[in-house]
This record gives sequence, structure tokens and C-alpha cells, in this order.
Amino acid sequence: MKTGKPKATSCFLLVIVFVMLLASCSDGSGTETNSGTSAPPATTAPNAPTNVKAEAKSSTSILVSWSSVSGASSYDVYFETNASPLSKITNVTGTSYTHIELKPSTNYKYYVTAINSAGTSDFSSPASVTTPGGQKPATPSKVTAAFDSSTGSIRISWEKLSDTISYEVHYAIGSSSSDKNFAGSITTPPYNHNKDLQPNTTYYYFVKAINDAGESDFSSPVSAKTPATPATPPTAPTEVTADAQSSTSIRVTWKAVSNEASYEVHYTVGTSSSKLLASDYITGSSYTHSGLQSDTTYTYYIKAKNNAGESGFSPPASAKTLPTKPAAPTGVIAEAQSSSRIEVTWEKVSNATSYEVHYTVGTSSIKRSASDNVTGSSYTHSGLESDTTYTYYIIAKNSAGTTSDFSLAVSAKTWSIIPLPPTGVTASASSPNSIQVSWGKVSNATSYEVHYTVGTSSTKITANNNVTSLPYTHSGLQPNTTYTYYIKAKNSAGPSDFSSSAAATTPPDPTPPITKLSAPTGVKATAGQGMKIVVSWNPVSGAVSYNVYYEIGSSTGKTKVTNNRSPETTSYTHTMLQSGTLYRYYITAIDSYGNESDFSSPASATASRNP
Repeated sequence: MKTGKPKATSCFLLVIVFVMLLASCSDGSGTETNSGTSAPPATTAPNAPTNVKAEAKSSTSILVSWSSVSGASSYDVYFETNASPLSKITNVTGTSYTHIELKPSTNYKYYVTAINSAGTSDFSSPASVTTPGGQKPATPSKVTAAFDSSTGSIRISWEKLSDTISYEVHYAIGSSSSDKNFAGSITTPPYNHNKDLQPNTTYYYFVKAINDAGESDFSSPVSAKTPATPATPPTAPTEVTADAQSSTSIRVTWKAVSNEASYEVHYTVGTSSSKLLASDYITGSSYTHSGLQSDTTYTYYIKAKNNAGESGFSPPASAKTLPTKPAAPTGVIAEAQSSSRIEVTWEKVSNATSYEVHYTVGTSSIKRSASDNVTGSSYTHSGLESDTTYTYYIIAKNSAGTTSDFSLAVSAKTWSIIPLPPTGVTASASSPNSIQVSWGKVSNATSYEVHYTVGTSSTKITANNNVTSLPYTHSGLQPNTTYTYYIKAKNSAGPSDFSSSAAATTPPDPTPPITKLSAPTGVKATAGQGMKIVVSWNPVSGAVSYNVYYEIGSSTGKTKVTNNRSPETTSYTHTMLQSGTLYRYYITAIDSYGNESDFSSPASATASRNP
């Protein structure tokens, strides 16, 4: 594909200057030195260039410019037209580039990327401009025609024009007013006409110039006459070579024969001995054979010919076309295997011999290479960051190194690591009703759980399961009560184990309550298997314990069976009872000062061996 690359002269001079500058900074061992401290390598790719502008300088050249990007070491310039896809045309260190050898009256659109050691930026916003229309070339002048006995051809020459892309040569036989025939086209003079020339015949030649704006008039006719006696047939060409250019084309070259007029190119395919004709009229000493089968051997034989006849076949030369470009891999799957490892798999591509694995991290668009030579259809990417999304793109390669397009992207997120338990847990009473709990932050925790026990109870109660800031104040507590705390750190992978405990006792309330607690409600007594009765009640706000009393039969004397039950325990199992005996139960609530509420309403049940 033609990309409109600039002429080599100025670029070559710039390269020489750049190499000389590098040499002046070398310590003689091939290592660059600097009297000061060298800048550290970039850690992030640069931003996309801004203020990109395109200005047509002529019908065939455009100046592209942009603003300098901080941290960029160079820039890539890309262009596209309605007739050609996006293509890179150059890499520059400055902030402008002149694109030459363009077509008049054509719209060109440009994009620029900035580059440093960390990667490449996104594309800039586009800038476009249309080249102005050119003028048709002048009519070729100083046209001459003469028979060349060494080649058996008529050589037509003319003065080269500066604004011309190509020339067409036409001819008439016997008279300049005869019908014109097309001889051929060429990009620069002269032109050798040697196909089907007849002996002792006068040929009249007309030349016209062509560019993107149109074509010139025909030049004035000039003539040349072929000799009456044919030339000697040429010898067979030598030094034939064949080189594969792609999966569908091979270029064949040979040493020119001194008295040839043209050449024929013949070939065989694979192990076949049948010669096929590729071209019967080649005027130069090379030929590109296209439209071939991929990964196939072709053998070439060349003949030279002039008006007197043709040579024998040249010695053969063979080449094998390159394998077909592989298809992009499909069925790509990425699965996290741990907090630092992701496995990527894909479907095998039929003509691929290896694969390249590329990836991006998080929201970055910069592709990095994980491996450029995977021979199977899976790859385990290790050494990754935990709890991080990685996106993968796979390329297939064949034996010639031809690569496919990128596969569709697939992503996976590495596992999070469960945090370690918090350390340095402390608890300090800040009032009769609150305790402040603190601990050291855990690096990979996103939140914490606070659990506690009351008094001598071993039952852990959740105070808060989503603490995100420290310290934590536990409020609504009872005065003169000991609370013991246990902390868990957690993230998306789950919670840690409990931390070591820390305890604090709330101080007594300096102002005793004026009123007693309410008597418990919802008291129930249920006979259980084996002469026991289960008593339960509703919790009382502010209670730190409960007392359980009972009466037997018609007796009105209450007996206390237990006290100092913790506030979260609202049931009691009374055992070792007499079968067939009625028991009535009363519950009282105790506050932090030891004040006891009134009795609850009674609840009765009869003990039985088999209720």
C-alpha cells in the first residue's frame, strides 16, 4: 500500500546528525553518558497530542503540525483517505511533518500519537485538508525514435516533465495518419518498443504525459524504420532468481540478454513438470507473479526473444509462497486462578505455529506483551496484582512470522487476598454508655466488623459489620458493665479471623434512675420432655440481667431459681421437676444499679415425663 513516504535525502541527513549527536555523548563503550543526573524512565504513557493542524502547501504536499506533549520522546503520524485505510507514514521527534508526493484534489485526514518509554498515547483528534487541483502536464517535447540493433527494438526518448506521473506511447504503422495503436506506458523515458515489430517497416510514435489532473495532447510524431534483415536470436537468460513476496506473489529476476527484444516467463507448480505461461511479453529483467496459492513451490524458466526468434529456456529458479495470514484466534477465555495468576485459553488456528499474548491493565488502553512465542493454545499469566482486571488479546503467527489481527478482547480479575486480622486493638470507655474501640489499619481491607461480648458471657454479638473509618464508638451501653471487643478486617475475598480481644468497663452512671425498669412481658412456660419446663420472655430495654421465680401448685411463696442472667439471655430451662405438678413462673429485670423491676405476669406449665 502506498503511504506517501517522504523522500529519503532530508531524512538521511537528519539520521546522520542524530547519530553524530549520540556519538558525542558516548563514553566509548557504546553507553550514553551525561554529566548530570539522567532523567528516570517514564512510568506512564503520554497524553494524546492536541492542536493537530493540516495545511495544504501545494497540490501534492501537506504540512501537519501539533502542540508538544509533556514527557513525549517522539511522535507517530498516521493518515487516511476515502480510498485508503489508516496507515502510519513516519516517526518524528519534532512537532511538524511535511507529507509529500500526494494526489491533487484529494482529502487527507491525519492523526498523531505521542510516544515515550512507557508506551504510546491514544490517537489525537483528526485534522483534515484537501489538496488543491493540479494542472494537466505539458505536451512532451524533444521526442526521438531510433532502431537499436543490439536489442531489436525501437527506442523512443523525450524530455522528462516535472509534474507527470506516467507517459503513454502510441504508434502508427506506415503513415503518421494511420490509426494509432497503444504501445505501452512508462513512468520515465525512454521506452523500448519491441513487441511484434516487422522488418523493413516504418513506425510513427506519439507520446502523451499523464498526472492526477489529466493528460496532455499527443506529441508531434517521430518515426523510425526497422531493418530489412532480422537480428540474431538471443541467448537464454542466466542468473535467474525467485523470491516469495507474500502468500500470493513471487518476484522473478534475471540477467538481461544483450540482443533481446522481450522475455517470456514460464513456470511449473509443485512437483509437476508441465510448464505454464505466466507472461509472454516482459521488456525488463524482472517479473512479479501474483495470484498464487499460499505455501506452494513455483519453479520459473525464462526465454528471451527478438524478431529473429527466441532462446531456449533459462536454468530454473524456485521459490515457495509464504503461508496465508492466520485468522485471528477465537474462543478466547480468561479465568483468574489466584490473586496473582490468570489462565488464558483459545481455539487453535489451523495454519498457526505459535501465538502472541498481549494484555492491558485496568482501564489503560496500552497493550503490553505477556509472551511472543506460545506454541500451545493456553497461557498462564503470573506475577499479577491482586484484585485487578486484566484484558487479553491473542495474535496467531505462521511459520513465516506472518501475524493475524488481534482476537476479540476478554477480561478477568485476579482474586482479592483475604486480609490478616487487625492488630493493636484497644478499648476505652468514654462515658457510662459508650466505649471507643481502635485498631491498626489493614492494608488490603475495605471495611471492618466489630463484635463484642458482655460481662462473662462468651457469646459474640455484632456491633457493626461495615466500619469504614477509625476509631469506632460503641454507644447505647449499660453503665458499670464490662464489654470485650473482637475485630475482623474484610474485602471482596472475605473476612479475616478475629483479632485479639480488648476489653473496657463503662463507669457507673452518676445519676441513679428514678424509675424502675418495666416488668418483663411475653412470659411463656412450656413443658418439655423428661420433667423439665422451658421459660422464655421478651427482653427489657436497659436490663443487664433477669431473675427467675416460681411457685408450686396453690402455694403463693415464690422461690428464686437463678439471677444475674445476661441481658441477651431471655430464656431458662427448669429441670429436676416433679411429674404432674403445676409450676408458675415470674420474671424480673435488673438494671445496672441492681434495681429490680416488678414481677411479670405469671406463666404456668405442668411437669410431665411425656408431655
